[in-house]
Amino acid sequence: MARAENNTGPLLDHWNPPAGAGDAVACLATSFTFNSEFFEEECLSRFLQLDTDPYEDGPLYLIERDEKLSQVEPISVIVDEAHCKGKRSLRWDLISFRDLQLLHSKISLLVWSNHIRIVIGSCNLTESGYRKNREIAGVFDFNASEGLDKRVLNAVINSLSAILGKLDSDHPGVQRAFGLINRIPDFVKGWPSQKYPEGLECRVLFTGGGEGKLLTQINSHITRKNTFINKAHVVSPFYVAPDSDNPGVKQLCKIITKQPNPQLNWYGRVEEQGEEERRMFYGPESLFEIPREMEIHRINFREIPESSEDPKGNTVHRSLHLKSIWLESDDFVFYCIGSSNFTTNGQGISKRPNFEANIVYIADRKSANKISSDLWGSFPEFKSLNKLPVFCEAPEVEDERKEEDFKELPKFFKTAIFKKVGDQSLIEVRFEKTEPLEYEWNIQDESGRNLYDSEKWKGGLQPEKVLLDWDEAYIPSELIVYNAQNEKFHFSVVVENAQVLPAPEGLVDLELEVLIQLLATNKPLHHAMRKWLKRSGNEQEIEIKQIVDPHEKVDVSGFLIRRTRRISYAFAMLKAQLERPYFSSASLHWRLRGPIGVLALSEAILREAKSEDEKSFLLAELALELSSIKLSNSNGTIDADLVTKELRSLILEINHQAKQIKNHNLMIKEYTGNAFKKAMSDV
Repeated sequence: MARAENNTGPLLDHWNPPAGAGDAVACLATSFTFNSEFFEEECLSRFLQLDTDPYEDGPLYLIERDEKLSQVEPISVIVDEAHCKGKRSLRWDLISFRDLQLLHSKISLLVWSNHIRIVIGSCNLTESGYRKNREIAGVFDFNASEGLDKRVLNAVINSLSAILGKLDSDHPGVQRAFGLINRIPDFVKGWPSQKYPEGLECRVLFTGGGEGKLLTQINSHITRKNTFINKAHVVSPFYVAPDSDNPGVKQLCKIITKQPNPQLNWYGRVEEQGEEERRMFYGPESLFEIPREMEIHRINFREIPESSEDPKGNTVHRSLHLKSIWLESDDFVFYCIGSSNFTTNGQGISKRPNFEANIVYIADRKSANKISSDLWGSFPEFKSLNKLPVFCEAPEVEDERKEEDFKELPKFFKTAIFKKVGDQSLIEVRFEKTEPLEYEWNIQDESGRNLYDSEKWKGGLQPEKVLLDWDEAYIPSELIVYNAQNEKFHFSVVVENAQVLPAPEGLVDLELEVLIQLLATNKPLHHAMRKWLKRSGNEQEIEIKQIVDPHEKVDVSGFLIRRTRRISYAFAMLKAQLERPYFSSASLHWRLRGPIGVLALSEAILREAKSEDEKSFLLAELALELSSIKLSNSNGTIDADLVTKELRSLILEINHQAKQIKNHNLMIKEYTGNAFKKAMSDV
């Protein structure tokens, strides 16, 4: 249902998983303006269910964030190029929409293992959008028990595909986003059709991808219902410029003049006009003139107040940013909410329409009377203007790129990709040679260090791509491009794949004892790490459960029996983790080859086991645990054959490690040889 909010809670709560949603799997979102810090710390933290705080928990926040991000793929945000910038974790993709059309839609596709949520509204992924402005959003929730609206889901996927189709198909982030879209049918396989309450229909309407004008799409549903509109309410913070012929108003008037004595109500931003009684309405005079020319006489202008008092009596400013169209007949209500301002670009009327996303709720006023009332309840509070206002142009039009604060990164600079070749970190910069630059330029990192320039490019036979060595400890989230006039352009960096990213500081080369402690607890990693970091001296704050030695037939009297038992328990807990569903290759890599995964454990055993016998024995036991894994499959999981192939490869790797051990205990040597044979045959 539609929800209009001007406070933090409810809109941000849409990023929280509902009960039974399962693990976070993937996210794909679009936004016009964007704040990377707000998205990462507020939206993603809710989506991933982080319970550490970036300011209070410091390193533990980074550990929890990276652990959870490493198992979710993709997290992709497509932002109009006018606002695509900001520092971030490279475990999620920030993709610049670089096209003549403007990306203005606000779609969030949130995928958990048992649930899909789609949020469409007026709010950008910024603090203002979710915390300060007057905004509106509608939500669709789909799962196996409540069902699925395939028409809505398919329309959303088609719109996202059209947006991605405008971008570089070789861009790793674009490829990951397309990968998610292609996997969506697997997630919803077998889900029943969702049933709406009696008398209610919900449809999603898009522009920019060839879908047609917004009002034309709405009118098709009016015609389908065989009804005639006699009242219209339009809310928009921005209208067309005064010199526009305003074709949207003409089209709306045609829709409502099929009934006698129609009513047209315009809502917007209003300001005082000195001491005069007439108010200033931010909109063109054509909002009044065109309807009068088309014989509409009941025309009203209404103010959406942008100031209110909080509970303490303080004046709080809430900028109007929601957009809606309410069309009413004797029988039905058609309520359209979303990203479209009432402008030619926003309504999909111009030759180069914006990409926009909207929802239309169609309610039967008889059988769904309460729903109609609830929908009207999301309409913002307003004040009627008693006299015709003074019309004026808004100081800024939101669905335009402003030349004064937007510098378009030249198309010549195609993609910047962080990757690795062996142990060497690199940044691959790709160039679009069909878009050559005639002026000098240079590329710098975020600290201002020169990395590459036009002179080197020309001297290097003008390559389509260059590989720049990267030896810094940090990974840049963007590069900075300067031209000869010292104008600055943001150039977002994307990773080739998640495997090239280093483990969070604090999880690198953990000691065997620490790994045992972390694996042997049922608590989340960051909770276990918190306890471990608090310990002093030899004091251990994490208690490890003791179990009976499962290998009585092997003489392990020379080992540290107590630790062997604890390691065996850690193996069992690791196995339980490995048997959870895999929804991405990134989650598979993290559990097998991440800092607290199988390979990290085998390497710690090789470094720190107390004897060669213990090393051989524990590696053999680890291989047996891997071979006994029973994979869990559910909708949307990756191919089980891929997981089996990776497990087999890892067992071979551990076997190779074991063969390097100089072991003279014939009993252990025979046991480990048989164990690896069994592991390879069982996997």
